[in-house]
Amino acid sequence: MSPSVSHPVAERILEEASRACEEAEVFFVESESAPVHFEANRVKAADSHETAGAALRIIKDGRIGFSSTSRLSDPAALVEMALDTAQFGAQAAFSFPGPADFPRVEVFDAAIAEAAPEEMVALGEEVVREVRALSNEVQVEGSVSVARGRVTLLNTGGGAMSYRRSGFSVGFEGTLIRGEDMLFVFDAMSSIAPIRDAGAVVASIARQL
Repeated sequence: MSPSVSHPVAERILEEASRACEEAEVFFVESESAPVHFEANRVKAADSHETAGAALRIIKDGRIGFSSTSRLSDPAALVEMALDTAQFGAQAAFSFPGPADFPRVEVFDAAIAEAAPEEMVALGEEVVREVRALSNEVQVEGSVSVARGRVTLLNTGGGAMSYRRSGFSVGFEGTLIRGEDMLFVFDAMSSIAPIRDAGAVVASIARQL
């Protein structure tokens, strides 16, 4: 296993699981996101979140067990949950794969790190302004969000892989109320790279309105 693929938390879970079952696989995800929220035609809040979680799949006595958690300080509890489900799991007609070469698909853009909150606010305000130009009766809400993270997959057969991923998304809803009639329209777009022009979202909302 190369250092670029290993992760200490994933390794601890795999080590714990390997002592209790014939085979095991750990899927580990770390991510951070920074959304800017818009409500009632203006910026409401800008947040940031960091999360991490693990999923464990095991083969115990020929049956498949599964568990997942975001409480990463107790690998033994994660393994115990997987063992409990394995008692009622499906028969395993496979083994986890060993080391292999596979094509690299790039899903991370380093420019994501340069996406400034001020630019995200400006992009969202532009969407709000253009949608409101269609009708001053429309109430607009939505978000502009940036995210990045890493996925790591390890198994007891020696299989190991890790990759970074990034995302930038723009999603907005227009609400039009006339008497007892209410119309809700929505569209969004996303990319692994920063989005500079959300004109496609505005155009879609305009068509729907």
